[in-house]
Amino acid sequence: MTDTSEHALLNASAAEGWGTCGAYLRFNAGVRTSSKYADEGTAAHTVAAWCLTNEAMPDTYPDPAVEVNNVQYPVDQEMKNAVADYIGVVRNYAKGGTLLVEQRVDYSFWVLGPKPPPVKGSPSWLAGGTSDSVILHDDTIT
Repeated sequence: MTDTSEHALLNASAAEGWGTCGAYLRFNAGVRTSSKYADEGTAAHTVAAWCLTNEAMPDTYPDPAVEVNNVQYPVDQEMKNAVADYIGVVRNYAKGGTLLVEQRVDYSFWVLGPKPPPVKGSPSWLAGGTSDSVILHDDTIT
């Protein structure tokens, strides 16, 4: 699973709050909240990443469950079906290109400019995260 111990101040998952105010960003820096639904999605994401990395299908996932925040989420048929749909779309887009799975991205330059201000206590990169899938085709990134 992806190491989520260091999150960017401007991560894509929290983009809805970027424009509200600087206090929002500083208050939420390092704050991580979740729900059972988000955690179940993280479990499915783990299966999908494994499938894409190993060029496999969900039916061959080696474990009966995925642990997220100390809860076991079963890799049941419903999850396998959802993951199969997702990886089918990703593989279709990736035909003829290069697929990168769990790719760390830093888009600080495009969000904050060439010299972003230092923010005490934040990670070395201010805007970015880990992309589920990055697909490269000649001069296009998807």
